[in-house]
Amino acid sequence: MDVEAKFSTADYVVFILMLAVSVGIGVYSSLRGKGASSTQDFLLGGRNMSIAPVALSLTGGVISAISILGLPTEMYLYGTQLVMNIFGCIVGVVVVRNVILPVVYPLRLVSLFQYIEMRFRSRLLRKYATACQLLACCIYVGICLYAPSLALSSVTNLPTWASVLLMGVVCTFYITI
Repeated sequence: MDVEAKFSTADYVVFILMLAVSVGIGVYSSLRGKGASSTQDFLLGGRNMSIAPVALSLTGGVISAISILGLPTEMYLYGTQLVMNIFGCIVGVVVVRNVILPVVYPLRLVSLFQYIEMRFRSRLLRKYATACQLLACCIYVGICLYAPSLALSSVTNLPTWASVLLMGVVCTFYITI
């Protein structure tokens, strides 16, 4: 029996409501956060945020549709071998906490690219490292946008390009404001 699952009217209502709430949160946060006096104050939250919002922000930054769609599949197909990543993460956290942060944090830098410029006394190297990171992020964000768009277009009547456009516009609006 070949049944094709598509969104019902209720599903569309919930989906549109979810997009509207996301945009609403962005607008509310934008209006509430007008007090930032400088770019550094805006980017770093005045350097006085508690651990909970910082941890949630970092977690939200690394969990994407790729994680939500891909990790269960990885576990199903290859078993619990993925859990071994936790050991690498623990070692990474210890190294960052004990080696990198004691050097970088007192410098009160906005980015590691500033550290690269200070360490190697080369503005060109800083720009090159920034360009490489931006290219990698653009590719990653494209993949992160394509994954949920593909899932959305498979359960709706939207073509993939329209789904990518819709998700891209909502996300870009949210991030921009």
